[in-house]
Formats: sequence, structure tokens, C-alpha cells
Amino acid sequence: ISKRALSQELWPSSPMLSSLVVMLLALICTLCFNGVMVHSAQAEETSLNLPKTSAEFFALFSSKGASETLELLQIDKGSAFNRWVLWSLHSVNKHHWRIENKSHARVFDLLNWSRQQGLMPRLIEINKICHKGMEHLQEVDNNDIAIPPKPNGQIPTSSWTELWISCQKQLSSKERTASNCIDIPGIVVSSSNPDKPNNPCKKEYRMVDGAHRMCLRKYGLVLLEGEMAELQSLLTTANGLDERQDIIDKITDKENMITKVSQAMFFEMDQEMFESVLIYSDNPVRHHKEWAQTVHLSQVLKDEWKLWMRRVLAYVHDWRDNYQKDIENEENEEL
Repeated sequence: ISKRALSQELWPSSPMLSSLVVMLLALICTLCFNGVMVHSAQAEETSLNLPKTSAEFFALFSSKGASETLELLQIDKGSAFNRWVLWSLHSVNKHHWRIENKSHARVFDLLNWSRQQGLMPRLIEINKICHKGMEHLQEVDNNDIAIPPKPNGQIPTSSWTELWISCQKQLSSKERTASNCIDIPGIVVSSSNPDKPNNPCKKEYRMVDGAHRMCLRKYGLVLLEGEMAELQSLLTTANGLDERQDIIDKITDKENMITKVSQAMFFEMDQEMFESVLIYSDNPVRHHKEWAQTVHLSQVLKDEWKLWMRRVLAYVHDWRDNYQKDIENEENEEL
């Protein structure tokens, strides 16, 4: 059969029917095009509020001193304490994160228990922690997740894609990212039974507070990865030993920074303790809102909270600020 005959067989003979087919095809094409445009616009929008270089990133999200951070988190001043502590909850009634017969935990209860125990945060590698959003990495189809353009073409595509699959919700929240500090400790729960992980990633820890800060930290890490890859590409075109050594020194600095940012401070509790403070409600959000609106914090509690938080933040910032000095001392000892 000829191509012409075949087209005649397939194409409607009625002029009216032909017009309808053309209109339908045009509509389908328009919808597809608009879908692509919307998806692209959403992807572009998600990255508009984030820095494009690691220097900008850490200046914005990891430059505050302990006293400045403490002032930001004052229990009886401003809205930060209410927003990040009093009004925050960790839900445990969603599919991948479910704990039977419970609905949520109050972040205030988790932190207050840590205060009562006199806990100080400990250093944990972030690749050992599973936070909400990472369950999407287990899904086969992630095509509905908008992945924005890379701010640096040298960022590994796999790292960039994984970041946005697991952190799109957190990184797309302009309100949460704009006022965040990645040095404020999060809360993690260790699994009591190594053979039965308490998270969908099967990692050592389940994150119950601090996912936005964790995702910001991961964003800073991929910026560093891209900048290090960019420096490594310059080695092939370096002119002379001095220029080559300068690039190598910069690569070493990036490697040290990646090692530093790949770990952070977290309050840790075990699974049994975590489950002991869990609550059940048919409507967790309403239940928590009613509690937050009516809870009374005594002046004694506020004073003790301030003293504890001052010690915590001083401890965290001392580690952050002295890390580079420790690296330099180790390098000098090797020399």
C-alpha cells in the first residue's frame, strides 16, 4: 500500500470530522507545551531564592555568632521560638514514617526532654540520617518533581537530582530558608533494633526536627562539589608550577570544607524515649495548634531554657569556628 493510500485510509474523509481531529491535536499539543512550560517555570522558581556560590551560601546561612543566634531563638522574644519550637511538630502517621497508634510529637517536648537531661549535641555524619523527603528516593517514578537548572554546570548531575528529589519541599519554602541557620542543632532518633530501621532509608538515624536546615546544608554541599570539580578541570590548563600549586591549595580547601559540612551537631535520643512522648489525635494539626495556643511556660522554665541554649550554641559555634584551625594544626604537624 502506498503512503498516499495509507494516509487516506487513516485520515477521516468527512471535512467536519477532519476539523475536529485538527482541533483536538492542537489542544493536546497546547496542553503538553503548557505542561512543560509550567514544570520549567516551577523548577526555575524553586531556586530563585538560593545563593549560587558556596561563599554566598555560608555567609548567609552559617555566619552568625553564638550570641546572635541565641538572640534569634530567645524563648520570650520575637517569633522564631514560636515558629521553630512551640508550633513545630513531627508527624508519625504518614505511610513511610508511621508509628502505630500515634500521630505526632511536639518538637518542644523533644527539646525540653533534652534540656532536662542536660544533653549537648553530638557530631554526626549527615549521610547516616534519613529526613522526610528522602523516601522519594526509593520511588521509581520521580518525573513529577521539578528540578531547577544547576547554578554551576560542574555540579554532578546525580548529586543535584538527588538533592531536589529529596529536598524540593524544604528548599522551595522561601519563608523557611530565608531565616534559617544551618548551625542550629536538629534532633535525631537512633533505632533501638538495627534489624528494624525506624526510617524508610534504612539509615542509622531518623530525623525528627531540622529537615529544612539539613536540606540547606546539602545544598551548600553540592555547591562545594561543583566548585571543586571546576577547580579540578583547571588543572589541565594550568600554566606553570605556581599556578598549579595555587589550584591544588584551593582544591584542598574545598575538600576540607566538604568534610566539615558533611557532618553537623544533633541532639540524639533512642527510639524508646522518642515513642514515650508521642501523642495520638485524629487531627494532629488542630490538636497541636490548640496546645500551642494555651500552653503556659513558667519563668523558671524560660530562665533554665536560656541557660541551656546558651551552652548549646556556644558549644556548636566553638566547633564550627575552630574546625579550620584544627585542620591547619594537623597539616602543620604533618609537615
